Amino acid sequence: MSCLQCDRPHRRKGEFAPMGMLIRIGFGTADVTRDGITILDGEHMRVPIPSGVGVRAAERRSARVWNRLHRRLEDPDGNLRLAAVERYISRLGRRLTHRYEVAIHGPLWSARWLRVGPSRWVCVERGDGFA
Repeated sequence: MSCLQCDRPHRRKGEFAPMGMLIRIGFGTADVTRDGITILDGEHMRVPIPSGVGVRAAERRSARVWNRLHRRLEDPDGNLRLAAVERYISRLGRRLTHRYEVAIHGPLWSARWLRVGPSRWVCVERGDGFA
């Protein structure tokens, strides 16, 4: 089944996500979390470098690091895909001691995937979105 708005095949609860899955919805939110903390944002791949009075050097450095990380992970079209997230997690050298999730919330559709093993993301929640 797919949405008429975004033409995206929507997975059922219990199905595995393909590694080519796009982590972006266009209107809504799409992020990757580790233990409940957002580590990657598919909707806002780049953030503006802050400048002006009162902006600390650490804030500018943080924005530069964020942008550099996302530039390495995005595909040629500037999108974040599940395969890139998997490469990022494997580079960290982490085992399954952390809880990694992908959540996409858009109009008429939402879903959440949980990483259950290397390159294995299962849909654990599916909803009607926020509209």
